[in-house]
Amino acid sequence: MIDDKEDIKLRFAICLQKAIADKEMTLRGLAASSGLEYTNVQRASVGEVNIALSTIIALAEGLNISPSKLFQYYEKVGQNEVNNFKEEKKRKKK
Repeated sequence: MIDDKEDIKLRFAICLQKAIADKEMTLRGLAASSGLEYTNVQRASVGEVNIALSTIIALAEGLNISPSKLFQYYEKVGQNEVNNFKEEKKRKKK
């Protein structure tokens, strides 16, 4: 079954955060190395945008990994992590 759009965005946000942490980068550093605006990288890292394929490619290049490696991070994110991320976002909004 295909995840709903919100879960897909959150799952990608988690995978992006993990890749950034593994590369010991910051969001600003990733924005600079990928040629993307900081706000776009920040919004992708919290699951607020449905990003384009070209953005995914730029993020992977900025992380100095292949797009397939970035999607390996995505594949490792479980539904429990997505649910925890949702709960954390709800708590931060209060």
